[in-house]
Amino acid sequence: MSDRRDEEIARGLRELGPALDAWTVDEPAPELMTSTLLRARGELGRPPALAAAEAGAERHLPVGFKRELVRLVTATLPALALVLAWNLLVLTRAPDVLGAWLGEPLALALVGAYVVGATGWIALTYGTLPMLAHRRARLRLLEVT
Repeated sequence: MSDRRDEEIARGLRELGPALDAWTVDEPAPELMTSTLLRARGELGRPPALAAAEAGAERHLPVGFKRELVRLVTATLPALALVLAWNLLVLTRAPDVLGAWLGEPLALALVGAYVVGATGWIALTYGTLPMLAHRRARLRLLEVT
């Protein structure tokens, strides 16, 4: 089916080619060229809009951000203790259990991959806490006003 479709596309392109070759485009008017070049030079001389907006923007955290962040971290500490205890158990027991089935090098590689993955998930979880605290602080400000 794709060969037939390819042939149809090739035939369509061959038919379209002469029509495109015969098509001519006139030169733009000199006034248009001059005004376009002047505007382009003006735009190139200005700093980028994004950089200008960031330079003038104030970077204040909302009221209550630190309190929300402390609340979130405090709420997640018991879960972190459980996760770390589980991972410690896996690190101490898994090489022996897996080593009996898979061999010691492969077992250590699997445990190492597990450690990297678990560390990544913990980092992602705790890395999102400041964003969540920021959002919660802004929502609390909106509730008050």
